[in-house]
Amino acid sequence: MTITNIILILVVLGIAGYAVFYSIKKKQNAEVEVQVDVDDKTYTIEKMMEFIKRRLDEITKINLYDIGLSEEELKRRKNKKYELKKALKGCTYRRC
Repeated sequence: MTITNIILILVVLGIAGYAVFYSIKKKQNAEVEVQVDVDDKTYTIEKMMEFIKRRLDEITKINLYDIGLSEEELKRRKNKKYELKKALKGCTYRRC
């Protein structure tokens, strides 16, 4: 091994380490849902629709490969996610 190869390996490892560090830091700063305050307007249609929209958005945008599922569970969740996305796309054409 030459010095050039060693330097290139160290540079690649440094970049990979920085990418991992950045992704972990980004996930730590993610917004955490706080406990919902209950009042007379908590269970209105608008509030429930807003909550459901946020949850559907979270479900469809989650990266299933990052959560370390078994192969069978990964396949099951991918199918559910696909069905949900398909239903959401078709929902605009008929009354939901």
